[in-house]
Amino acid sequence: MAAKNQNPAEEIVRRVIGLLLQHAEPLTVSTIHQHFSRVMKKKQFEKILRGYPDHFEILDDGCSTVKLVTSLNYCKMHCSKNSNCPGHVPYCTGLHICKFYMSSKCKFKQCHFGHDLTTSHNMSVLKEHLVDGLPVPLIQKIAERPIPRICKFYNVEAGCRNNVKSRQCPNLHLCKHYVVNACKFGKMCKRSHNLTDQGILSILEKYGIETKRTPKEILADLKDLFQDDDGSDSESAESAPESLSSRTKLASVNRSRHLSEHDQSQSFHGSLLGPGPQIGVPFAGARPKTSPLKAVRLDQSGVHVLPEQFSQMKVAVPVARSARGVSPSRGAGQRSRSRSRAEKSQETMKDISQKYVCIYNLVGKCSYGARCFNYHCELPYQWMFRAKGSEDWIEVQPAENLLMELNYSDPSKEDYFIMVSGRSIKLDYSTMTTIGDHVLMFHRLSTNTSIVMDTQPLATKWIWYWKNQVGSWSKYGDEDHGYKSSLCSHEIEQAFINNPEGQLEFSTAGHNYVLNFQEMVQSNLHYKTKRAIRRRPEFVDEKEFEMRKKQGKSQPMPGIGPAGAAVDIPRPPAAWSLRVSDDLINHYRIIQLDKKNPAMRQEYQEIEDLFCKHLPSTVTIKSIERVENGELWHSYESKKIKMRKKNSNQDVKEERLFHGTKGEIVEAIFRQGFDFRLSGKESGAIHGKGSYFSNSSEYSNHYTDLGQNTKMMFVAKVLIGEYAKGDKSYTRPPPKDPSNRTSPLYDSCVDSVKTPKIFVIFQLDQVYPEYLIKYEYMYDIQV
Repeated sequence: MAAKNQNPAEEIVRRVIGLLLQHAEPLTVSTIHQHFSRVMKKKQFEKILRGYPDHFEILDDGCSTVKLVTSLNYCKMHCSKNSNCPGHVPYCTGLHICKFYMSSKCKFKQCHFGHDLTTSHNMSVLKEHLVDGLPVPLIQKIAERPIPRICKFYNVEAGCRNNVKSRQCPNLHLCKHYVVNACKFGKMCKRSHNLTDQGILSILEKYGIETKRTPKEILADLKDLFQDDDGSDSESAESAPESLSSRTKLASVNRSRHLSEHDQSQSFHGSLLGPGPQIGVPFAGARPKTSPLKAVRLDQSGVHVLPEQFSQMKVAVPVARSARGVSPSRGAGQRSRSRSRAEKSQETMKDISQKYVCIYNLVGKCSYGARCFNYHCELPYQWMFRAKGSEDWIEVQPAENLLMELNYSDPSKEDYFIMVSGRSIKLDYSTMTTIGDHVLMFHRLSTNTSIVMDTQPLATKWIWYWKNQVGSWSKYGDEDHGYKSSLCSHEIEQAFINNPEGQLEFSTAGHNYVLNFQEMVQSNLHYKTKRAIRRRPEFVDEKEFEMRKKQGKSQPMPGIGPAGAAVDIPRPPAAWSLRVSDDLINHYRIIQLDKKNPAMRQEYQEIEDLFCKHLPSTVTIKSIERVENGELWHSYESKKIKMRKKNSNQDVKEERLFHGTKGEIVEAIFRQGFDFRLSGKESGAIHGKGSYFSNSSEYSNHYTDLGQNTKMMFVAKVLIGEYAKGDKSYTRPPPKDPSNRTSPLYDSCVDSVKTPKIFVIFQLDQVYPEYLIKYEYMYDIQV
């Protein structure tokens, strides 16, 4: 379905709502207009605000103070224990969400009433109120249910001074124990248990609590409200006796003076690095004891307020939370191994551009652990930011991360608004930088594409869109205004992965087109017209993520594929002895070959001969292990099928090559394959930034554990295809015809085209770790 363009006036309303919620003090039309002065005059701006009376009230107070007006609330029927709301917008305009979550007081992680604001119903409600682009904390602020307070002075011996002065106390004169838990004195209690008192009922009605019910029902509602709160009026001294009131005020003044002195020295670290409520806003209390190094984040309100000195400051650690922190599937005590701070600080901008979110960590099974080059976080995507001129990347905090992802997944969205030092600035998705005096760089990390990891439900599914003649965004492959592209997102994504800087030609309805990935435009070769194209991820909320995580890996069914194409299903090697009905994807075994076993003798001899061909006779093989990893084999065979089709159904050149390794990462390679970003470091990656293999076991021997008696070397099946001379600058093979932007790329790089000895592979699915050889050098010492 084509996405509709945003109403500019509604976008302004959304930004003004965010500003009003961000500032505790009242804002005038003139003050708010300063944020929009570059795009419109004050008179036009005020006219827009007055055109939305359901959202703003402009007070006639001489200053034109703007007051936020909203009817956004939770659905009372949805939050009822005895009924479920069957309605949807427009029949139900309340949020289907836990009422206590909106006040951050729900104590249940798996709450029956739900904590997800991104469901289709809730997003429709938020859109109706023009707050669908706001971060969760600001939405909570709008919809937070105010609760009455129990007069704490009524519950002490001194009593409430309003009783003496014959004034109406704004708080409930009820026994605190009766309301919050249970009063042990019962009917003998000196404090009131009377929920039919008119004074009590009038206070409850002010807070929207239905009073035309039995006292038992009212009490149950109050107990729910105070489940994580004792209900005491702890912030006001209005009800206190004179002596208590004066002491409270004095303590408040002293505390404020202490905080003011404290915040002058701690404002930057307390806001940017600390777990405080907002960036740029001081802590309302003593500095927490928890380490700020695990809580680096953007402002919880999402309207990010960054201090002036941010661009000159260096953050101690480049990521908000340890990249090897607690996995969502692990308990608090089951932490994966973490690197030292010095190692973490090496994560630079160059590194982050090559990272993915580690799928194996998401399910709690990353065998690389602290050595994993990929990023360890809690969702399949993570937004990061840094100051211009800094190489330190910082995580966007969880609630904001979710909403940024939701916004970005909509192809009609071109930007995202952020508050910096009191000014609204724009994050431009096309450049991933903010526009204005405070330049911040943003980067989105996600799991690898589903094109490469097609068996993994947590892989990122990318959707390709084109801008049609009416200005809406349509998916490739969907029918739009009588036209339907012959290409679908799957095919475009495959071409993009092969060469992100290349072009793709295709024909539809008698017209020839070319997609330019570098410029992100679609051109009609005959009429020379151009249309913008976009690549955006399919949005996955937390609920969907948990479902996919439980789903596990799966193999595509035969005959089902993109655009109805037939799917060739990879088969396991005969030596694995798997039946057709066996689950290939989840199959994993390490089999030690027995030279004396007739069924394995030929297989053992073949690998032994290949290995010993370039090594001296002093080398003795200790063992040869066959790696049976169904997921890696499926990826490898699927890649071979794709390469064969790209090669006009001609066979792709495939060889067994060697890869020397260290014992500490053997298990990781068994389970997850070769991580090419960890390869080539010893040799300096002089032929390209990929995984290095050799047809000489003697050469690969130099990259094993030289200090260990028992050395380890993999024999890998490698799809080398057509190769070109490598270069240290390559992150992928070069094009076969550099003058043609639609030219396919070579499949690999080598040290010498004529007599290749070293092969560099840039895509993980072109390699399969087939065998591991453990061997030693045996020396005869004669006396």
